[in-house]
Amino acid sequence: MNKINNRKDYGNEFLNAYGILIPFFQHFFSEDILLSIADTEKYLDIYGNEKLNLDVKAGDLISKDGGDQEAIKTKRVVIKRIPQDIFGMEIQSISIPALDDNDKVVGCVSLCKNLNRQYQVSNLSKTLSSALQQISESTNELSLGVQTIADANYAITQNILDTNEEVQNTDEILNFVRNVARQTNLLGLNASIEAARAGDMGKGFNVVAKEIRKLSTSSSESIKKIDEVLKRIQSSVLSISDSINEINNTFNKQASSFQEINALIQELSASAEVLEGIAESY
Repeated sequence: MNKINNRKDYGNEFLNAYGILIPFFQHFFSEDILLSIADTEKYLDIYGNEKLNLDVKAGDLISKDGGDQEAIKTKRVVIKRIPQDIFGMEIQSISIPALDDNDKVVGCVSLCKNLNRQYQVSNLSKTLSSALQQISESTNELSLGVQTIADANYAITQNILDTNEEVQNTDEILNFVRNVARQTNLLGLNASIEAARAGDMGKGFNVVAKEIRKLSTSSSESIKKIDEVLKRIQSSVLSISDSINEINNTFNKQASSFQEINALIQELSASAEVLEGIAESY
């Protein structure tokens, strides 16, 4: 622990008091800083310049255009930013006038702070905010795309259900045709019996009766095949409907996940904006 055992005499009790405390101030800052104490004309002591390596040393005259000279003249705290082309880095200077009991300016105490770390944090937060914004926009687009596909699948499902209902309605038609074929077969059988009774005179009628029965048999076989095809179609329709329902469930889960991700991104974006604000006011 540092001890106050090396007091300096600047020829003024108020400046001497500052001189006791200033060497310890640098321990309160994590960034690179320079602390100085000056009378109304020149710098009396400089602390921390080994980190900033500024072109200033004890004994140098106070710049007429700097914040220290302005603080001495105006008796106000002066905060300035020194552009990078002066010292090779952007610096923030805080100049505080030192007043005696008679409110007379006897000197100036100042702090210079390297703003590189602040800009690094600010740039990082801006980059993070921009990246999160892009991710958020992409996520919204994906979410809308998923929802559009889900809506389209829902419409397809409704069409499939309608198709299935229409397929089921064909059962009534097939049953009607079966009854017609059955009645036609009975008609042909009765015609054959009557033709047999008629003997030679009924031979021509017997030929017609046989053709009627053949037509009935052919109709029954066609109906059977049609029924089998329709049953397969109905089975396929139901299978497609089940598959689309599963896809819709997956899309709904994905849409919900996208919403959760987007909410988290919004929270991160808000945090990045807060970080940027802290960096700007640092």
